Amino acid sequence: MALKSQAKLSKSIADSLTRTSQDRAHVAESISNAETRKMLDDVVKPRSISKTLKKLGIMILLSPDPLGPITDVPGAVLLSASYLMKGREPIGVESVFREAQQALCDLQSLF
Repeated sequence: MALKSQAKLSKSIADSLTRTSQDRAHVAESISNAETRKMLDDVVKPRSISKTLKKLGIMILLSPDPLGPITDVPGAVLLSASYLMKGREPIGVESVFREAQQALCDLQSLF
């Protein structure tokens, strides 16, 4: 009886290893494309955090939604943080909110 259960366990382990190796081969084949690899690298290691924050802030500010003022504040904060990150001096919470307030005032003057 013990030999039969060991054989089942061995077969199960072998099947699992086969599936795992097939999955790894499929993933390797999928990311072998240079364009896909570049996109994955940009997600994992963004070239510039400030550019990413800037794009995200602008996207949130320009998104059409019925809750405009609610989403404008986080968008302005992200946009402001992106500009402050470009500076060489350390930033604090106060400076981010000051810059966000200035960005919101600038946006309100446009409309």
